[in-house]
Amino acid sequence: MGGASAQMESLSALEDSIAHTHQRMLAAGDDNLRFAINDSLRLLIIEVLNSEGCFAYPFKKLTNMGTITSPDKAFRVFNWNVARENETHKYFCFILTADPKTQTYNWTELLDQERTIDKPESRYLAEDNWFGCLYYEIIPVKKRKKVDYYVMLGWDGNDRFTTKKVIDALSFEKNGIRMGAPVFKAEKSTLKRVVLEYSSDVMVSVKYHSDMKSIVFDHLAPGDPAMVGVYAMYGPDLSFDSYKLKKGKWELQSNIDIRLERKDSRPYNDPGR
Repeated sequence: MGGASAQMESLSALEDSIAHTHQRMLAAGDDNLRFAINDSLRLLIIEVLNSEGCFAYPFKKLTNMGTITSPDKAFRVFNWNVARENETHKYFCFILTADPKTQTYNWTELLDQERTIDKPESRYLAEDNWFGCLYYEIIPVKKRKKVDYYVMLGWDGNDRFTTKKVIDALSFEKNGIRMGAPVFKAEKSTLKRVVLEYSSDVMVSVKYHSDMKSIVFDHLAPGDPAMVGVYAMYGPDLSFDSYKLKKGKWELQSNIDIRLERKDSRPYNDPGR
């Protein structure tokens, strides 16, 4: 058997094991069992990441896990969550990077510490203090024909009351992965990431439109003006805002004229629905 065929068979067997273990985790009856099975799932992912040929392998059977690749083929994301009985979540993420010049691959684990991050929109975060979420789109942003950073669109189930959408920035620095960059120009300040929080009872669209070079999203507001700041009461008000890319930064534009279908095409199952 050739080396390439042996690699494919090995990865296929690992993929089957991951898919089966993930399904067992989702079906587990309590949190302790769910996290015990997830420990096995995490070790299987690490085994995959250490396997030759894993960057190009399609992993088509992992339909309930995020396995997205950046458009420039520079890195790949393996991303999933564990939903607890109280409807909170813990997130897991591995970043597999590729160096086309040396044909070498390295992986990094992003750690969701689950501690409250004070003022997340104004902070740089590192791989050991990650704003946990499920990523569903990667947008490279170039500077002088080279990628400067990547915008990461993500979903966070948060808890039984609110859900969040996250617009973050990922860059590869000499000392590791950095999350956050001062590139989102809001009305009165420049943010390092954007966090939209809203009622868990509604759906909110956050999508990148390449033809417009814009991230378009539902404008959120409480149904009652007296509920400003109570995000469990927030939802779409039928208008849309966007962050438009201009000279490497994203400028907020309010109340834009666009018609959007209110449904995300997510590469994972939304555990909050």
